[in-house]
Amino acid sequence: MRESRLDVIRLIAIGMIVTFHFVGIMGRFDTFFYGYANGGWGSVGCTIFFLLSGFVLTMASEYHNTSVKQFYRKRFLAIFPALWIAWILSYIIYLVKFQDPLFGGAPWKLIFTVIGFDGYLPYFGMSSYALVGEWFTGMIILIYLVFPLWNRMMKKQPELILLVMTVIYFVHAILYPTNCMLPIDVTPITGLWVETVGIYLAMKREKIKTMPWLVLPLVVGVVVIITIKLPWFTMPWKNFLGIFLFMILYLFPECFRDDRTGESIIPLWIQNMFNAIEVRIYALYLVHHFVLYRMQEVLAPYIFGWKRVVIYYIAYLFISFAFADLVYRLTRYVTKRKEK
Repeated sequence: MRESRLDVIRLIAIGMIVTFHFVGIMGRFDTFFYGYANGGWGSVGCTIFFLLSGFVLTMASEYHNTSVKQFYRKRFLAIFPALWIAWILSYIIYLVKFQDPLFGGAPWKLIFTVIGFDGYLPYFGMSSYALVGEWFTGMIILIYLVFPLWNRMMKKQPELILLVMTVIYFVHAILYPTNCMLPIDVTPITGLWVETVGIYLAMKREKIKTMPWLVLPLVVGVVVIITIKLPWFTMPWKNFLGIFLFMILYLFPECFRDDRTGESIIPLWIQNMFNAIEVRIYALYLVHHFVLYRMQEVLAPYIFGWKRVVIYYIAYLFISFAFADLVYRLTRYVTKRKEK
């Protein structure tokens, strides 16, 4: 059973990420659009995405009794065709601009691009052919790979598994070397802990819906994390902020429904526009950074003054969405032909 509130949360998360990257490349690290007292919005958006993955997959497993083979087939079709199409299109554009077919070094490194983990290579000082998706794609693939086993374990001992993963997560945060080339944000333990929280919340969602009073302490927690520089490491605060925001948005009352009919009072054209964006969010995530880099190479000298920055931001969103739409349409065409 699909919950529209999850689509809203997903849209907010991608908004955080694309805006964070835009503000970062503009060098405005001191603005609220880039970060808050304890970190940047990019990590918060990624936390929400990873949590959503565990949450949505758990819901789907309750309503659809699919085999492990069917699960992996669906996840493969959800990730790789769009990833490969986005990369091929970006590679062609890159070649037209730089005319360097081996910009990533030895051709064997393309293996990491094919399997979706090329975004991790730069953290280890290695060149790569990474053009789209970044490290996020590899983390999502890892989350999908472990989900069948993780979900089965959580069904048997949800509190115990959550407790064990939480202990591992905090030990990992305490002991993780600050000079490590791989940021703690992108480690598998961080992603798996957030996925575990998502699975647990999905399992308890009906009970959570009966606890609207949770919104108040959650809002207080959000305000504190955003406005006050807290002690210790920044990573837990980023993750907790993402979790708190997810729960607030999930508990938010359905204010846009008619009490008598239960139907949405939002005009149909707005609903259609929202749905069109929602189904293209993954493609948008894949291509938005590539679009931003290419635009910056051409337009950077001309962007000054807040009016031009706003116009630049709108153009960036428009071009990114147009590119994502092309990837989405090509992916649908390819996957439908494969199914036939």
